[in-house]
Amino acid sequence: MDTIELTDFSVPCIIGILPHERVSPQALSFVVKMGLELDDAAGGDLDASVDYAAVAAWLRFLAIHGKWRLLESLGAAAARLILLPPAPEEARAKVSSLVLTLRKPHVLGGGAVPGIVLRREAGWATRKSLQLAPGVEGVLLQGTPDTQAWRVHLDPGVRWRLPHTAVAARIAGSLHDEGGEAPLTGALRAEGGATLLVVARPSLVV
Repeated sequence: MDTIELTDFSVPCIIGILPHERVSPQALSFVVKMGLELDDAAGGDLDASVDYAAVAAWLRFLAIHGKWRLLESLGAAAARLILLPPAPEEARAKVSSLVLTLRKPHVLGGGAVPGIVLRREAGWATRKSLQLAPGVEGVLLQGTPDTQAWRVHLDPGVRWRLPHTAVAARIAGSLHDEGGEAPLTGALRAEGGATLLVVARPSLVV
């Protein structure tokens, strides 16, 4: 199987359980290896590939706004987001497998670098969607007592107000944001259908 990779990708964020990790951002490095067939993309069909800039933006959003305590939690949220079938508005290929590496290169010092490696197939990502409001459905990517990450779909024309505990980023589709620039907050309206990445602390469902 072919692979699209993101390497040498680092995000400063709050991550970890130690007291100083809860107040001071540290570098978090990612290596992303997405397995999929690229024959159609080789013929010039960009929709048969994956926008690696978009994937990088998703990971950055999850890391910065999630303020996760464990690499495992952030890794699971990121893996499920990448491996879920593309949303109706997304023009990209389905990713069949994923190897995701997360490391904290500076937390211990002395050359020791802690990290995790997740290896997942697309079937692992499947979860039932939940109706959050009329015309609004969400898939919980990962939840902890502190943080939830969701992929949320809005039907065309639907208005939805994000809880004050949540921020969002647009994954795909047409969205009129009544709350300003990303991260999106407050009242949102889908002009066409729209898919969002939502991070809530602690919960989206209140």
